[in-house]
Amino acid sequence: MSIAGTAAPHTSLGKDITQAEIPATPFRYLLLMTTTLQNQAYRPVPQEGEFRPAYAPGVLDLVKAFDPFPHYAWVWQGTALDDYFDRGPLLVDATGQAALVQHALEHWAPANGVIIIGSGEELGGVSAHLRAQVRVSLPDQSEAALDIRPHHLAPWLDALDGDQRDLWLGPISTLVWRASWGPAYDWRCLDRPVAAFTFGSPGAFALRPDELARFEANTREQFVLSRVYEIHAMPAHSARSLTEIRRWVEQLLQVADRLYIQDDADVERYLALIAGNLWLLHSDEARVLLNDLTESPQARLRKLEALAREKESSNG
Repeated sequence: MSIAGTAAPHTSLGKDITQAEIPATPFRYLLLMTTTLQNQAYRPVPQEGEFRPAYAPGVLDLVKAFDPFPHYAWVWQGTALDDYFDRGPLLVDATGQAALVQHALEHWAPANGVIIIGSGEELGGVSAHLRAQVRVSLPDQSEAALDIRPHHLAPWLDALDGDQRDLWLGPISTLVWRASWGPAYDWRCLDRPVAAFTFGSPGAFALRPDELARFEANTREQFVLSRVYEIHAMPAHSARSLTEIRRWVEQLLQVADRLYIQDDADVERYLALIAGNLWLLHSDEARVLLNDLTESPQARLRKLEALAREKESSNG
């Protein structure tokens, strides 16, 4: 199976990479997903055992463990998302910071927390370009904020026309990221020559109708494949082929749509619940709960989860 979309401008680097496999560029940056990394690093007060205070470092604290005086820029600062700038991406100059890059490869990338950027531009130029890409003009003339994460980077790049991709990348010559589909993953690399860079118009990046349609199709494919790999990783489904699970997931998605379970988080919850409790497919009680459209999707799923727990406890 492969991700839908146009011809990929990026190549596979395999399952595990070293810094030597990242193309050399004059400057190397880490684009850090702030909230993701801070949530990963947070350690609450333990409920049992010896008391320890909660540990909640900020993303800059995580960087300063490797570089006490980092050069950095908040990508959302000074944009339409300025009120939340310290929750948005942080661009860190990692040129010559081998230990920091290694830690990012080993620990932050598996958490979908980093994209590695190579460029001939200094920090100010790259950060200014990224800020200009935060606003995206949609084909219906409305605007949206673009917050590309590592797992959506390939669907986004594959959706863009070649000239648009070059415009969006600007001074960026190299991108390296860990593409993931649930438990499955692959390191990807985009490496391209960049001519003399000049900043474009200050307006929002304008997405074409075909590009928006491809991006929506690509992100749906990303979502479906992630669920397929997650289900395949379950012991009860490991003997099934990916193709067979894919057909089954598509059938469940059609049912979910008829039941108005359409939000990605709700659909993911629904699929995991059914895959982990196959008996629900043949339960009259489960069918009644799911078909009660006077309840919200979230309320129906909570009741279905309670039914599954009750069944598990009675069998235990």
